[in-house]
Amino acid sequence: MPMVYDNSQKPYYSEAVQTFAPLQDWTAYGVETLSLFWRGDAANSADKVYVVVEDSTGKQAVVANADPAAAQVATWTEWRIPLSSFTGVNLAKVKKLYFGVGNRSAPAVGGTGTVYVDDIRLTKPAAAVSGPIDLRIADGGDDAEEHLDDGSMDITSSDLEFPYEDSGSPSSTDAQLNALRFSSVPVAKGAKIAKAYLELEVDETKDGSKPANVIIEAQLVPNAPGIADATGNLSGRSPLTTAKVKWSVPNWTTTSEKFQSPDLSAVIQEVVNQAGWASGNALLLIIRDDPDNPSTGLRCAESVEGEATAAPLLHIEVAP
Repeated sequence: MPMVYDNSQKPYYSEAVQTFAPLQDWTAYGVETLSLFWRGDAANSADKVYVVVEDSTGKQAVVANADPAAAQVATWTEWRIPLSSFTGVNLAKVKKLYFGVGNRSAPAVGGTGTVYVDDIRLTKPAAAVSGPIDLRIADGGDDAEEHLDDGSMDITSSDLEFPYEDSGSPSSTDAQLNALRFSSVPVAKGAKIAKAYLELEVDETKDGSKPANVIIEAQLVPNAPGIADATGNLSGRSPLTTAKVKWSVPNWTTTSEKFQSPDLSAVIQEVVNQAGWASGNALLLIIRDDPDNPSTGLRCAESVEGEATAAPLLHIEVAP
């Protein structure tokens, strides 16, 4: 469903509404999550998106997406909202569901654009997996680079260079952030993470023998929003995990060789411990230069677009 919005005039937010007749019971059959897919466009104004649930008495609960520029996310993205987030309404008697763009609670002059919403449904918890889990990025929109000099994004690159884009002398140049989003992580809330690592494959060996020292962390939200082709989409994300893992990456001198990061279990644990986390939610890792041990080289890894079968992989081991 397309929704054209114009927040440049009062009330400075835009909504589409579905009225249910008869009323819907969202407490039946063990459902716990409202799931919907949305996408925007990089040309849209940088507005929030939100959902409102209204019961038969007119009471409403509003839940906003964590991404302040969600309207610019240009790829179809699932948003999973725990029903427990809709406080103060009677979920056994749901009368209306709203999808909105803007800031309903504090309206301010915004912009214009078009967003799309589809596949709205109630879901039971996704089956959690115990033991080893290997998650390989399959969507080209889920691995990306942001150039730190101007915030420009590259979400269609055939490779992923970190923490610099270009080789140079005496040091590599064009510092950047890298993001890796794993869209459906089958780990239960609070599950004990015994081990986790990131596996990358060498695409090119440029400046691969110079030191590359990076930090790996995660966006600390219960369901990481999709990556948008919008200025500063990675650097603007917050909060980030308190847990951070430093990796002095070995020399990359042979193409197609695979390398594994140090243990990321503390980072993953912090994400899955969040109140809103549920099995099947998305997790986003960020790779940046280590300011305490700056890199002079870079590492160039395969991306989905470059070689899908060698795209970044997240390995997680859940304790019994």
